[in-house]
Amino acid sequence: MFDANQNHPPEKTDAMVPTPVPPGSMTDRVVAWASGRLRGPAGEALIVGVGLVVAYLLLRMSPVVAIGAFRDDAIYVSLGKALAAHEGYRSIYAVGAPVHMKYPPGLPAIYAVLWWLGGTLSSVESLAKTLDLVVCGAAASFIWWVGRARLGLSTPLTLGFAISPFLLESSIQYFNLAISEPYFLLGWAAALALHYRLEDAGPGRKRIGLSLALGLIVAAATLIRSQALVLLPAFALALAMRRAGWRVLGAFAASASIPVAGWFWLHSRLVARGPVSLQPDEASYLTWLPWDRPVELLKSFASAAAWNWEAYWKIMPLNLSGSWVLGVVLCSGLLALAVGGGLRLVKRHPALSLTTAANATLIMLWPFPQDRFLLPILPFAGLLVAAGALWTGQRWRALTSRPALVLLAILAAVIALRQVSIRRYAYSGEDPVATTGITYPSYYLASNTGYLAILSRWTLEHTSPDDRMLVEFPAGLFLHTGRQGVASAPADNQTAPIVFRTPGEFLTRRIVEDNITVIGLGNLQAQMAPEIALVQRSCPEALEFAGSASPGALPVFFRVVRDDRCLAALARELRYGARGDAEDQSRQ
Repeated sequence: MFDANQNHPPEKTDAMVPTPVPPGSMTDRVVAWASGRLRGPAGEALIVGVGLVVAYLLLRMSPVVAIGAFRDDAIYVSLGKALAAHEGYRSIYAVGAPVHMKYPPGLPAIYAVLWWLGGTLSSVESLAKTLDLVVCGAAASFIWWVGRARLGLSTPLTLGFAISPFLLESSIQYFNLAISEPYFLLGWAAALALHYRLEDAGPGRKRIGLSLALGLIVAAATLIRSQALVLLPAFALALAMRRAGWRVLGAFAASASIPVAGWFWLHSRLVARGPVSLQPDEASYLTWLPWDRPVELLKSFASAAAWNWEAYWKIMPLNLSGSWVLGVVLCSGLLALAVGGGLRLVKRHPALSLTTAANATLIMLWPFPQDRFLLPILPFAGLLVAAGALWTGQRWRALTSRPALVLLAILAAVIALRQVSIRRYAYSGEDPVATTGITYPSYYLASNTGYLAILSRWTLEHTSPDDRMLVEFPAGLFLHTGRQGVASAPADNQTAPIVFRTPGEFLTRRIVEDNITVIGLGNLQAQMAPEIALVQRSCPEALEFAGSASPGALPVFFRVVRDDRCLAALARELRYGARGDAEDQSRQ
């Protein structure tokens, strides 16, 4: 039983004592060594990891989801292709192949190796999705080991709260895409497990070596997903709280920060050489926030926190139950247990509590809520929930183990039934937004795959390699057709400029500045239709209807007929008007 006031590994039992190595062949020695090593929590962790891989093989939709259906996945794969082809860290899917500004290079570097091994998109896709299985299985194994070996949690508690988040429908689908979440989750889990090994190590070179390794894992996680940057101060504070010593702290800080700082320096050199894209969707995330205006920065953080709380409080309950009220009750109870468990463990297990709190805080301040941002946090929060539930059960003597297990089983059944009902949207064709108010990956990944197939087919049949496309899936379209393009649905949020504030400005600038030749009007016609209508009114000869993939269905296409004088004048007029309106508002 775990006692939060103590910090020591469980007492050794006969099952945990390594089996003596008998004489014999090398195979016998290896088997004997493995049988001794893989007993206890380590053996359980291996079984859990393999079990999760099998579950994902049976439940994931990624084998039938096209690369590009999620947008970000195609960006990562395209960057990997650029690196493998020695074209530099460039958005080769975008017009002009500018230096990429958004994502760190870790995952593209992995995909560059896959391009070198596979050579074709289909091979890279298969390798990437196979690698996802290994990464997720390894992450689950580390999570299990921490819960069982270090926190002393029971099997039902660890499985019910720390491993079950891997089996949410959203987790199954997102963690099996070519995106950074599963790798970030693995880096975080591995760093946490290594931190415990560092605590157990005595003074000397081994302790310094473990601290260097811990820093390198945190650096690797940060170079895969920028969100992991908060792990550096969180682990540093945890080491300080455990009185690790200045040498250990210095070694950790150096190995964690030097690779990241080196990348920032190199990237700044690349940006200085250019070219840098003017497209809204290619801008750095750092441009979203008013760093030069502290008061406005604080206001943007406060606004983002309120917006995120509202968004996530709507999303998460409906992911756990078909009844929003019941979902709120479940989320409230789990949140209370997580906070209680985190506070209870912060002194003896500071790394778990601090890294979870740091990532949760960052997500709440990030000015762009998405359900997938929460998913890597849930297994770690689940460990805190399990610890909180265990402590609560110990405090309330009347709460016996049997009723607690029954309650846990009912909770698991409710959430599992909800996952089944969510999954049906992938096959019914019914938009979940119309019935639940929120969308689910099992629906839109299937829908986007079909749309991308139609878009790619029309593009190959009616365009040439020199055409430049304005479409919803430019990176995915590039991988499937080789056509460069611009996103017709640029990322927008409360702190970024409103791209479509002045009708026609976005489309006109893209035609003039990026030399767009073909426009695809698809699912986001509510944004693009006014843009096209204004350009047609102002420059009647500039756009020519080019047909549709099928009669009466989206997408429909327009070909740009060069009317440079009219389009350039319109672009200047719209930009001047937008700037003038902004100046008037600032004066008021």
